[in-house]
Amino acid sequence: MSLLDTPPSYDSTVRRSKSERGPRRPKQRKYVADTIDQLDATSFGGPYHHGGPYDATLRSFNLNKRFSPVAAVKEGNKAAWEATPREAQLDCLLKGRPLDNIASVPPGEQTLSGQVMNYTYSTDMFRDPNAGGGAYNRWPGLQYHPDDLKGKAEPGFTIDRERKAREAAAKRVKRAQSVHERRGEYEMVPQWGRGESSGHDKRSGSPPVLVRQRSISAAASTSRPKEIAEGLKRRIGSLRRR
Repeated sequence: MSLLDTPPSYDSTVRRSKSERGPRRPKQRKYVADTIDQLDATSFGGPYHHGGPYDATLRSFNLNKRFSPVAAVKEGNKAAWEATPREAQLDCLLKGRPLDNIASVPPGEQTLSGQVMNYTYSTDMFRDPNAGGGAYNRWPGLQYHPDDLKGKAEPGFTIDRERKAREAAAKRVKRAQSVHERRGEYEMVPQWGRGESSGHDKRSGSPPVLVRQRSISAAASTSRPKEIAEGLKRRIGSLRRR
């Protein structure tokens, strides 16, 4: 029967099968557990699904475009793809490598293969207060420092930065002291003579006496051999008396 022929009339006496009466429903795809899910098999429902980064690409997560994770990164992925040289694009598509060398060649410049990069720099959403969708992690009624990229707000950001600066300075001083102690260096320390006070020296005009003082580690290392030598002398003397 061709398309020009009239269709046959409906005959109610002809009995049709169940598959012909109802529409064919698509078969439900069986969930295939991955290696991690197979290791964690529950007693009530089989393998337990562990959420991962690729769950955002599933159809169930992208039914509504307003809340779709894939639609949220569509424009960003498109801009990154346009700013990537063709060599890196082929490595990503053919060799399965992550997309790298993004914006490595400035706009208008040529790559090694002669490709002219045609893209524009977008705004820095971390620092631009007029970025699309509003400033990043900024709330009305709060003051923010220009270097505050995490949205800590004031005065928390300044207090935290000063605390980190003090801790870093203390670590540098402690590290320098440990280096001096390991080397056994001498330090020039002013010391006053016996029976003399600081006021008497200031009136007389004589400068304070500078005495070389060993560090603690050096003093400990030099006193130990003397103790060993004295112990040997005492033992030898006791043997001679016997």
